[in-house]
Amino acid sequence: MFIQILPLTCVCFSQVELYRRLRIVGQALLTLGMMSPSGHLMNDLTVKKQRPTAYQVSYTPPEKGDHTLVIRWGTDDIPGSPFTIHVS
Repeated sequence: MFIQILPLTCVCFSQVELYRRLRIVGQALLTLGMMSPSGHLMNDLTVKKQRPTAYQVSYTPPEKGDHTLVIRWGTDDIPGSPFTIHVS
């Protein structure tokens, strides 16, 4: 499995688009979750499949600090998950 996430830093209240490339084998459900620094789940994540191995994740961070992005393939975290995205 290969993963690439860009960017890892962003600005508060500005829409962020994370581009992800995955090379995954088998059948499972891809799930994503984002938590703010204050512990709130972010419900406004938008995920669009760009190609069979590429996804675009968009969200607008409501507060500054380190946000946590969890990505799972089936019931397993993908390598590197959870990811930290710093919002300034």
